[in-house]
Amino acid sequence: MDTHFFYGRYGVDPFSLFLLAVAAVILGLPFMWIVSLALIVLVVLRGFSRNTIARSREQWQFARLMRTIGHALSPVGRVLQKIFFMIARACSTLALRIKERKTNVFVHCPSCHKLLRLPKGRGKLAVTCPVCHCSFIHKT
Repeated sequence: MDTHFFYGRYGVDPFSLFLLAVAAVILGLPFMWIVSLALIVLVVLRGFSRNTIARSREQWQFARLMRTIGHALSPVGRVLQKIFFMIARACSTLALRIKERKTNVFVHCPSCHKLLRLPKGRGKLAVTCPVCHCSFIHKT
């Protein structure tokens, strides 16, 4: 298997996640499964694309549109915008955790619940949270 297959590919961005969410929502509507399938195919093609400049430009235009909607709809748009970016941030954190699961352990600070990354296989470590300076011991 070629280990460099995804090298130079664009991958997933917030615009792709938005398209997937729209595809999931319209999948439940009658006779919209074709449009939903087309959106899913578009997301896959964007992820495998090697034209990163064009995909970045699409992402930039989407972010600009989200900001415009956020200003136009003020409270409702801002809430939707915050929810969307929270989902995108959670997905990127999950991707990091999956990527580094063999070398690191991820724990939450018992005081402020900040996600901390510790090296795996070091035994008991005295950990100090960089945010709230709470000290605790965790076995890695």
